Amino acid sequence: MLHTDTPVKIIVWTKGELLLILGPFFLGIFLDAFVLGVIVGALNSWSISSFKKHFGKGLLQAVRYWYLPYLEKLKDFYDSSVREYV
Repeated sequence: MLHTDTPVKIIVWTKGELLLILGPFFLGIFLDAFVLGVIVGALNSWSISSFKKHFGKGLLQAVRYWYLPYLEKLKDFYDSSVREYV
């Protein structure tokens, strides 16, 4: 059942998962290491699905917020380095 906060899926993967699978695949094609690209893409897919299964889907966004505070899409949130606003 679809809700408004359901992520966009392409076939069965979300956009982020598809990037983690196809990024190494195309990089492997570009660097003439096709088999290595397929293996790394499969490992990325397996690791992200097991991470989401064990820790939930929201934790990955929280980790991204705290450890990558300079992303453009996260400029609407408060700065993660400031502990107390007066």
